[in-house]
Amino acid sequence: MLKKSSPIKALAEPMGHARVMTLLAVTALFSLSAATAAPSAPPAKGTAGAAPAAGPAGAAAPACAPAQGQIDGYSIYQTSAVTGDKDLYISANAVKILDRKNGNGLIARAPDWKVYAINPRSRRVCNYTAGKYPGMGKEIVSITGGTPLNNLPLKRGEKSTVSGVAAISCETNKAFEAKQLKDLERAFAGPRFAKWAQLMIADKGPMDKLPRQGKSIICRYYGVPEFGGDGLPLQFKYVDLTDQLHTLLLTNQVQAAKLAADTFDPPKDYKVVSDMNKLDDRPKLIDKGPVKAIEKIIKRNVH
Repeated sequence: MLKKSSPIKALAEPMGHARVMTLLAVTALFSLSAATAAPSAPPAKGTAGAAPAAGPAGAAAPACAPAQGQIDGYSIYQTSAVTGDKDLYISANAVKILDRKNGNGLIARAPDWKVYAINPRSRRVCNYTAGKYPGMGKEIVSITGGTPLNNLPLKRGEKSTVSGVAAISCETNKAFEAKQLKDLERAFAGPRFAKWAQLMIADKGPMDKLPRQGKSIICRYYGVPEFGGDGLPLQFKYVDLTDQLHTLLLTNQVQAAKLAADTFDPPKDYKVVSDMNKLDDRPKLIDKGPVKAIEKIIKRNVH
């Protein structure tokens, strides 16, 4: 009677041991591939879309790379009693002022500090050297009765804050007030002359890094005392010889800002004109005085 041999042995006898081992290896490889291709079990309820596990507690978040084409500066919202609300932008070496209503304003930057007065509506621009830029001189003189505000003997005084910005008060003193009152009695001073004035400038700090030329240009734009370009103007007010208070400049808001790299670039496609009076291309209205009513006399024939 023949003995029944095992399947492995039966395979081994005709094929040889080497071929048997090869067959077993191929079988194992197919089994592994099938297990890998099988779909994974769905996540437990409530964990779908969960974020990756957080890192160690207290680990700092990765720092964001600085945006390309931006510069550090400040955006300042100011109000002129003469010309209204303005947006002032400054960096360490440039100035830009825009009227919030019509977009008119100026641009000036180092190293030459040439002042570009702009009118976006007419697309016109005129430029001045820093020393010849007139600013709002004529308009302010009409308010002050002819006295130039740059002649005010302002002296540094107490420290304070303006809209959260560290500031220094620069004021006239009692001796100046007494002199002005005496000049008024002698008719050497008009009633609109200042008897007391106060200029608030930024105290030394990051916001006060603007060079003197830039600070002086801002002061001229608003028509306030330049104070030798020694401080960024934040506020200016004075009391005239009739005790009327005049606030010519207010700072409403100050924010550190990332400004576009071309913020202080002068316009390249504007028409160049010779002075600021020609920035507006619309014809000026001429005041011809009060209009007289036209009376029509209707004559009726009386029969």
